[in-house]
Amino acid sequence: MSVTPTSGTPTAPTSLDIRSFTPARNDSPLNLPYYTFTDTVSNKCHLEWKAPASSGLGGAITSYVIESSVNGTSGWTIVRNTENTNLAAYNITKSAGAVYFRVSAINASGVGTPSNVLKVAGSTSTCEGTMVHQNGVWTFFTAPRAVCYGDNTYIGWVDNRGVVGITKVNNTTKEYTHFDLADISNIANPDRAEIDDHDNAAVFIRSDGRITCYYGLHNDPGGIRSRTTIYPEDITEWSTAIVHSPANTVSSPNVNLPTCYSNPRLLEDAGMLLYHFRTGTPPKAPHAIVFANTQNTANPTASYNDALPLIESTIDPWKNQRPYVKSVVNSKGRVDFLCTDGHQGDSGTRGNGNGTSLYHFYLQWDKTAKKARYYTSAGVQIVNPSARGQQFPSLPIRPKHRGGSDPTMVWNGVNVRSWIWDIIIGCDGNPCVLFTTYDNGSGSFGYTNQRYMFSRCDGTAWITPVDITGANVVPSIQTIVRGVAVSSPGMGTKGVNGFPYDEPCYTGGCCFDANDPNIVYLVNTVVQNPTNNSDLLSTYPTGTRELQEWRTTDNGLTWSKVRDITTNSLPDIINGRPYSPKNHDGKIAVVWWRGPYAGWERCFNTNIWCASASDSYCNPSC
Repeated sequence: MSVTPTSGTPTAPTSLDIRSFTPARNDSPLNLPYYTFTDTVSNKCHLEWKAPASSGLGGAITSYVIESSVNGTSGWTIVRNTENTNLAAYNITKSAGAVYFRVSAINASGVGTPSNVLKVAGSTSTCEGTMVHQNGVWTFFTAPRAVCYGDNTYIGWVDNRGVVGITKVNNTTKEYTHFDLADISNIANPDRAEIDDHDNAAVFIRSDGRITCYYGLHNDPGGIRSRTTIYPEDITEWSTAIVHSPANTVSSPNVNLPTCYSNPRLLEDAGMLLYHFRTGTPPKAPHAIVFANTQNTANPTASYNDALPLIESTIDPWKNQRPYVKSVVNSKGRVDFLCTDGHQGDSGTRGNGNGTSLYHFYLQWDKTAKKARYYTSAGVQIVNPSARGQQFPSLPIRPKHRGGSDPTMVWNGVNVRSWIWDIIIGCDGNPCVLFTTYDNGSGSFGYTNQRYMFSRCDGTAWITPVDITGANVVPSIQTIVRGVAVSSPGMGTKGVNGFPYDEPCYTGGCCFDANDPNIVYLVNTVVQNPTNNSDLLSTYPTGTRELQEWRTTDNGLTWSKVRDITTNSLPDIINGRPYSPKNHDGKIAVVWWRGPYAGWERCFNTNIWCASASDSYCNPSC
């Protein structure tokens, strides 16, 4: 007979928990643990724990054993033995309901004391999509975020390590590869460790099939950065980074640093690439535009002395606001712009009756004069008496709340503020737009009654905006992080781990199908208890944020839901910011990110997903 002394076995492992696919940096103040499945579709949870304080007299720990139970107190069964000393994965069927886990360390003396018991809830979540990157996110205004070219779709992102990259997805097989373009967190200051969803890459496909990505920090003090692939459609080899900055010029720049939100657009009639971006330090941060030669160069390059202010707000009480901009290429020589006259949080727009409004104008390239001219929605050329130079007599464009020859107002936000989401060219050749509206209320959290709105231009004027879903979408993105409830009705947080986020204007988001203006993808709040509407505003809402497809058959007068792309997502899983890749073939019609999200800086842990078009899709429908 032999006896194994109990004192020889290890003590209990500690801090058994569920972690994300890729943890944030070790110095991040928010590592985002959450008590739900990492992947709610496959119900694959990733367990993590800390080693025991003592390995016991039996020597070093050789392995761990994971056990599960249906009640957390008895009936423990072994589900996995692992030699990995700090991580293991366990698959749970979708119908499993609640499952309890514990883990014990093993050495030569035997199995040690079990860890804490972890309860994991089952999920019946379904999704028509495919996950193509385990760690990625993007902001509203850097675009294109995804482009279809040939048989592949290219998606730009930034992850929760502070790394900017690109993913290449085969449209048919959904096989994918990734490339890390830059560690954004270390560009300016290695100690800063920026982890920010504003930093994602914009993707531009050159005429020879090579790919250029534009990226940078949130308000990058160095300027706009770009890298281009060495070979067409190959993301494995890239040029060194080019920094478009005043440091590269001899003359004084027209536009000041820092920069944010790169938006490259090809203007074929001009033989040029143009890109627009925000510049300067808030609160005064106008939007600028650069025209760059794209012919026979290794990289499209431009310098800041070539840049001009595109949009700025100078009228009180909106003076020195930050305009936000979306754009779409209408033809070989035209680009349409949708912009705000400020940010929701700037002085003069929040909580005092002066909400943000929306405006439209377009650029038309004059091939004879070889210059860009700017026009209102009705085709009236915009002439600015204080324009900066004869070459650009319209600039800067100056949106304002009262009449004038500046851009055409799409939505007057004095009483009900607004925020832009997308712009596309309709079947008749005129622009269509998507935006959200909010009751102004009082104080920073007066953003109730959020609505997804559609409007289109008839060639002269804008039709009365239409409420797409006909329902309040609050809170489109409300989540819980480390047991701290997000109290805003939007997507932002307030005071999570000391970070005073306040972005109640955030919603799950909406976009047009890039090929079909009659299709909209949007994130809607699905109330799980329809008899209790207070669920939408409760601290721990029972509503979930689901990606849906909506369609119109009468030019936007009415809309109806076509399908649910996601269903039964867990309460702290966000389906956010859908985007339809340019030139898609229907095999990847929409991409979005999915996972915990509580704010734009260090407060996200999301995967990137894609979904095909619906069965009734035709390309295009007009």
